[in-house]
Amino acid sequence: MARKKKKTAKQTREEGRMFGLRAWMGDLASRLWVAGRVVTALCGVGLVVAWIIGLGPLRQSVSAARMELVQVSIEWPVGEQPNRSWLFPEVREELLQIVTATVSPDPFDHDSLIAAARKLQATGWFRDDLLVRRASGGVVEVTGSWRTPAAVVSMQGREWLVDMDGAALRLPPGARAPARFLRIYDPAMPPPRDGSGNVRYGVRWDTDDVRDAIELLWRIVSEAEPASRTLVGVDLGEFGRTGRLVLVTDSGCRIVWGGPLNESRPGEAPVEHRLGQLAQILRPEARQDRGVSRIDLYTGYALVSPGGENTNATGPTGRDNRRRSAP
Repeated sequence: MARKKKKTAKQTREEGRMFGLRAWMGDLASRLWVAGRVVTALCGVGLVVAWIIGLGPLRQSVSAARMELVQVSIEWPVGEQPNRSWLFPEVREELLQIVTATVSPDPFDHDSLIAAARKLQATGWFRDDLLVRRASGGVVEVTGSWRTPAAVVSMQGREWLVDMDGAALRLPPGARAPARFLRIYDPAMPPPRDGSGNVRYGVRWDTDDVRDAIELLWRIVSEAEPASRTLVGVDLGEFGRTGRLVLVTDSGCRIVWGGPLNESRPGEAPVEHRLGQLAQILRPEARQDRGVSRIDLYTGYALVSPGGENTNATGPTGRDNRRRSAP
């Protein structure tokens, strides 16, 4: 067996140098790898910071490109004639002004859309499906279901336009409800108000008497239309005491109808019978309400209280009883 040669001192020194070189190179590679990771992380942070810093100018530049006046498109309600809205011009103008004054041209501003929707909802004209959104071209679109005016409630010298549910609909300052709407006089309570005393438009009247009057008027309009042309409205002044609705004609006569349509009361004739009697009493060619002050209709017999016709067309309570057509 051959003997293993001993390393010389020179060989030992060479191997030591090589080992040290390899160790130094390994340490250098490790340091370079760590430095690369740090540089990569710093670059990522720099990109994020640059994006955040540049987002503001980007939004400003986009907004500046659209600083023209906001274009508004409202889906107006239409009636029997297509492309023609039944909504009063002054109301349409006010609703447009609300949107243009509230919604900013900034396409990133969603809060102003929410604010505009709240203000529109507060007018009472929209139901709960109101939507205000930005469409293509920067146009602000307003869509939703509309409340339809049904009558005018008159109380203590003030008037409120209401829909079929008895919810008040706001009119612009200085505007008055059209004379063609039937009136409801002296309900038990004023319209609902908030803690600051402002009318809560779009909220149903607190008492049922207003809705009862609206239902009666529209039943007469739909089933005794010629008779409805001579009506001014319904007086609720004695409803709280007697529970009876009183019709008022343009001659000043008060026709006591009786209880609400949804109530069946002892001693009161069926609704269909009273509608037929009302149509006979208010026939255009033979008006029986002229020259009398009161007709009790609810018993099924027309009980007449004599009285001179009011040529000034104001009823016993001094209200304006000039002829108004149904809405």
